[in-house]
Amino acid sequence: MEIVKLTENNFDELVKKTPAIIVDFWAAWCGPCQQFAPIFEKAAAKYSDIQFAKVDVDTNKELSIKNGISSIPTIWAFKNGETIYKKPGSLKPNDLDDIIKQLQ
Repeated sequence: MEIVKLTENNFDELVKKTPAIIVDFWAAWCGPCQQFAPIFEKAAAKYSDIQFAKVDVDTNKELSIKNGISSIPTIWAFKNGETIYKKPGSLKPNDLDDIIKQLQ
């Protein structure tokens, strides 16, 4: 599935209306974010029943502050609008798969 870019304008709406969504808060200058990106992209291609989305913290500072993002990458997963996972730090493929299984 295509990775959606989230902004302050569409974040709340997409999180509320999407049954299962994983959001990656990231920045272009962040080394761990760059290392995690291919893992996230591969999962997005593999799991068509989950929406994958990214928030660039540099262009969406207010959104990041509002949601308590203080370290990147931060991975945040929602099922029916409710948080099921939110932690800073990169994930290994198996760890991301575990979160996806909780969403399914």
